[in-house]
Amino acid sequence: MKKVKLVTASDIPIRRHTKIRGDANPFNPDWEEYFEKRLGLQMKGNLRGRNKLLILWYMQEGLCPNCNEKITKETGWNIHHIQRKTDGGKGNVVNLMLLHPKCHRQMHSREKKVTTASGQTVSYSNEKTKRAKILKIKVLLITQLLEMTGISAMKKHIYRTKKINAIDWIQMKEQLQGSAVVFAIDVAKEKQYALLANADSSVSELLSWNHPEQTREVLTHLENLACPLTVVMESTGTYGDALRYQFRYSGFEVNQISAKRVSDARELYDGVPSLHDAKSATVIMRLHRDGLSTPWRESNDTERELDALRREYDLHQSQYQRNKNRLEAYLSRHWPEVLPLLPLDSVTLERLLIEYGSPEQIAKNTEEASKNMRLWGKSQLKDEKIAVVIQSAVNTLGQPCIEAERRYLQALTAEMRHSRQQQKEVKDVLEATVKADTGLSKLTCVIWFNHHSCVA
Repeated sequence: MKKVKLVTASDIPIRRHTKIRGDANPFNPDWEEYFEKRLGLQMKGNLRGRNKLLILWYMQEGLCPNCNEKITKETGWNIHHIQRKTDGGKGNVVNLMLLHPKCHRQMHSREKKVTTASGQTVSYSNEKTKRAKILKIKVLLITQLLEMTGISAMKKHIYRTKKINAIDWIQMKEQLQGSAVVFAIDVAKEKQYALLANADSSVSELLSWNHPEQTREVLTHLENLACPLTVVMESTGTYGDALRYQFRYSGFEVNQISAKRVSDARELYDGVPSLHDAKSATVIMRLHRDGLSTPWRESNDTERELDALRREYDLHQSQYQRNKNRLEAYLSRHWPEVLPLLPLDSVTLERLLIEYGSPEQIAKNTEEASKNMRLWGKSQLKDEKIAVVIQSAVNTLGQPCIEAERRYLQALTAEMRHSRQQQKEVKDVLEATVKADTGLSKLTCVIWFNHHSCVA
């Protein structure tokens, strides 16, 4: 049987935050080194930052550009902005470098200060060294890092899109002449962006349309191209499910690409960390061409049934838990003594509140309430416990319920009962479905429930 570790709060390591100095000024060049050191610590402490550090280390071949010696864990490192942030420098990899701490101090000490014709004091590094280092980073970015990851680099350019009505689809069909094309889509809620291109990009169009109003028109145009077409989409959310169904129904092959890959590649491809709709479609196309997409495997009917049952179970469970919290709050106000006597999920407490609605009504019908509790609790509820519960209703310190509040408690408890019953019915169906399927019954863990590890 597969073992699953339950992570607890104590398993999460404590991360101490270093407070910023009160006199530090991010707009003062004299504080540039201080803020660069803080940036290095922040990048080291999160996954995205560590990825950027690794990119910089590979770009520099593991060497410090100042002394040309290895940068290791033992030597340590600092982040340095080639063009200072106070002078408008960006925080992307093209404008960053890793330096030994000593070299970082030397780099800042070598900075010169001059006075311009306007009388403004400007600080800058040696221009020749700056240009050489920028060129080195850009060359290494293209020739080493991207080659190691198997991804081709893209040049910076503007992503111009056309609306589907502005495209000459007849001319495109003549240009393609039946050759295979890829349709890479960045899925959104309404406005969709896609890049349509053949293998060598001699035919390439970045287009947009509104979904669902224009989707059938897009499908018609694609079908009329009369060529093998592969659709590539990100595997996230549900907004793309209807699109994917229509594309597959039209006979097109559908591939999926990891949304994390698209996010990670946003700066590696064109040096810009932003990720907008048109660029996403372009990045998805390039990832597909680099062999990083996979055929989209659709769930079969059994898997869809299990998923729907699981969602229904979660629906009833979450609704039950919310109402349970509400009931605890109201009982704390109107009948606090009952909380330590009967658990909130007690069937006896549930039926007491549905029947009477408030401790005042129970106090008015003590004999009937006692008889009903014996009937509902059967052998699980002793007479002594029943007497204590009834007495707590008679002597409660809680705020008396008005009629509207009594009806609310009845409705709330009735809704809890409905959710509990529906939850049990769905759970029974799930267990029966799993047991009826030979393959599913052999899995170590198929469906998780509250208080159980799995159904086997």
